[in-house]
Amino acid sequence: MLSPDQLAQLRTIEIATRRRMNALRIGEYRSGFRGQGIEFEEVRPYAPGDDVRAIDWNVTARSDEPYIKLFREERELSVWLCVDVSRSMDFGTQRTSKRQTLSEAAALVSFSAIASRDRVGLVRFTDRIEGFLPPRRGRNHGMRVLRDVFTAPAAGRGTDLTAALGRVGKAAHHHAVVLVMSDFLGVDPAAAKTAFARLARKHDVVPVCVTDPRERELPDVGLIDTVDPETGARRLLDTSSRCVRRAYAAEGARLEAQRDALMRATGLRAIRLTTGEDVFGPVHWFFSQRENARAKGGAC
Repeated sequence: MLSPDQLAQLRTIEIATRRRMNALRIGEYRSGFRGQGIEFEEVRPYAPGDDVRAIDWNVTARSDEPYIKLFREERELSVWLCVDVSRSMDFGTQRTSKRQTLSEAAALVSFSAIASRDRVGLVRFTDRIEGFLPPRRGRNHGMRVLRDVFTAPAAGRGTDLTAALGRVGKAAHHHAVVLVMSDFLGVDPAAAKTAFARLARKHDVVPVCVTDPRERELPDVGLIDTVDPETGARRLLDTSSRCVRRAYAAEGARLEAQRDALMRATGLRAIRLTTGEDVFGPVHWFFSQRENARAKGGAC
């Protein structure tokens, strides 16, 4: 049972999301994740008015007359949200936690998909699979997805990205869009790279990486009692010590570099979010970049 405060927050996210969808434009969402190349159908002779970018130059060279490739867009698309709900996701120092930031982004994508009559599925994970919702349409299902991401209690210890991506791979039988939403802390880089590559062979995979500014810099606020959300280990830190702050910043930089290296190794373009900042800008930019790439006949 959700508390009145949780219900109010969910309703706030839904209302804000629907306003932003008007600015996002459903066309950006659809062209960003669809377009030519989803499924090849046939070639036919070129006719005046056809897009010259669709010319099949190999067939044209063999036949001495121009031919174009025809593609069939899928009438519907499955969008999977693969969301990290480990304890580190409840960390946040800038008005919102990492989990709430991802919830807002998940809502924006989910309701855009539902408005396009696409189906949305959900896998929640920590060091194990915490929850699974098969893809469905409709506002009620969208609210169920949002509720599960936003309010489900954090459980497990650590983050097993390989198991989560494997679960999506088994459940998604046709081409799908998979948004992998996490802070990517505590992830095995080699295993994650392999899991991303395996899933990306068949599906359109988009990492969504969330961070908090305090993961990179520790303010001078005296003695603080810290708790590692993943392990439960407690430690007293003297933040007035310049050495402590320097060591903290160095560790934060190391983790950030490790995360950036993983994103580069996958070859996938990520959506990057920061707690306390509006998620609309990064998501809108990502959709618009993909829309532009589709229009130019390239890949983003």
